Amino acid sequence: MLRLSPRSPLTLPWAALKLAGRFALPLALWFTLGEFLRYGAMYGGYRLGKMDGLAATVAPMLTIALLVVITLTTTALMIHCVREGLDAVHARSAGGGLTSWAVGNDDESALTAMGRAALPFVIFYLAWGQQGEDAREFAETAASRGFTDGGVQGQIEGVGLLLSLEKHVKLAIALTAAFFVLKVLVEWLLEERLPRTVGPLAGFLEINFALFGVFTIDQLRDKGEQVPTAGRGTGSARSPGPCWTCGRRSRKPSSGR
Repeated sequence: MLRLSPRSPLTLPWAALKLAGRFALPLALWFTLGEFLRYGAMYGGYRLGKMDGLAATVAPMLTIALLVVITLTTTALMIHCVREGLDAVHARSAGGGLTSWAVGNDDESALTAMGRAALPFVIFYLAWGQQGEDAREFAETAASRGFTDGGVQGQIEGVGLLLSLEKHVKLAIALTAAFFVLKVLVEWLLEERLPRTVGPLAGFLEINFALFGVFTIDQLRDKGEQVPTAGRGTGSARSPGPCWTCGRRSRKPSSGR
């Protein structure tokens, strides 16, 4: 009888169905908890963004970073809870030992797994533009909550929360450098003292460093693009909006004379 290798991609659909059926309850619980935390983070970011001062300025960006962390945590925990059913973790040969392709990390904690997954997760998350989806979801939530609290004017103010940091590029540069320094210090000072905690903490700082860095580069590039066209009477100008989160640029014609 023909038997497929455990490493064959043809086994993935059936293996996924078996895992979903076997671990349906913990998967549903972790996913529900993640969605609940995402809603709480967006609501808290909206309330903080409505205040005055420095906290209100950085609240939208920190909210998006927190959404990325929640997504990372939820994904890592959902995968961690099904690892007992993953052959790649503990597959053994006929002699009783681990196969050559097995990971063999049965004792790895959830915190360690999250720390190990942080860097590749952030790379793919930013490369696929998923932070733009988080930004749009936060803007929609803020607009909906603003409409509930203050009508149309509140809705406009809610949408404008994402634009608050664009007026403080120097602050964004300072925060980018600060998160990088904090990440280096955490890895240097806490790696031996708190090896199980340093991973998630460094991952959170790395996510903030990446988001603030992408935002800063985008803003500086846009300012550089505006200099050559500053003296032109006709042309196109960038419309206000958090284009750094959308992965695309929206332009509107200017009424030059």
